[in-house]
Amino acid sequence: MFEHYQAIRKFSVPLWQWDCPVLLKSHTLAKGKKKGGFFACCQFENLSSQAIDSLTISLSCVGKDWFPAPCVESFTYSGLDVSSRQVFGGDVWIPLPDADIQEFSVYVRQARFADGSVWTGSADPLRCIRETKPLSSLGELQELYLWKAAQVSRSPQVCL
Repeated sequence: MFEHYQAIRKFSVPLWQWDCPVLLKSHTLAKGKKKGGFFACCQFENLSSQAIDSLTISLSCVGKDWFPAPCVESFTYSGLDVSSRQVFGGDVWIPLPDADIQEFSVYVRQARFADGSVWTGSADPLRCIRETKPLSSLGELQELYLWKAAQVSRSPQVCL
């Protein structure tokens, strides 16, 4: 599908928010080759055990001058049947309202599932997920780490 679009910026850092049923695997800012215009493309992965029927997102855009630019208030991926761990959205191009967009943030607003349930997102944008390493990479310190973590989780939390 990239034959009609020229990628300007590609972001491949996975983004997520707490309790969100999808992971944003990558997103791209592109320009149309034939008719111009600017577009966003978001590739998601379903993290839920339920199939997703539709997903509604919004895009908060930043202009080349680093000031807020016109946004995409609501865009819905409808007619989906996305099973758990399946990737989707990589072939859908969302038209952007302004040509001076430098980058954009993605907000997941709502996910509708095959069983009729609905997940509603928060007002926070998706955030970067830091790469993690398995506990086994700690070697001999693994037992000490688990012991200290258990102590911290049992201790009373003090808020100042």
